[in-house]
Amino acid sequence: MRKSPKIGLIIAPLVGAFVYMLLGFIFGEDNTPKNDYTGLQAWPFYVMMYTAVAILCYLVSIFIGMPLLSYLKRRGKLEFWKIILISIPIGALSITTPIYLLVRDETIIFIPLLFFAAYGAVTGVAVSLTYCWLAGITRHSS
Repeated sequence: MRKSPKIGLIIAPLVGAFVYMLLGFIFGEDNTPKNDYTGLQAWPFYVMMYTAVAILCYLVSIFIGMPLLSYLKRRGKLEFWKIILISIPIGALSITTPIYLLVRDETIIFIPLLFFAAYGAVTGVAVSLTYCWLAGITRHSS
């Protein structure tokens, strides 16, 4: 397979949304509406959530990730571990900030935000790992 940063920027956010949804299925609570949707009939809810997270992943990749990659490349510092480590806080903040701004509640508990931050951090790492793999940036490349 030919390594291409453009393909990485197209596919990596989709992988991030998939990982976020997978984490939600494994560790999250079942918050689907119980009135009309139960079990496999809840697929419209999951499609909506995947789409929202995918859009968020693309927005973060375009407006934060691409400029950051360009900056690192101009400086000659485009390295595997730098990309991975930078993606952790970016992923955590990109998930928790919209949730906090949408809720805007004084009673929001700090612990759920930590769970969302952890989900976001893992999602950020998944996006950056996928991008690095597709773009040909490895631990041993310089």
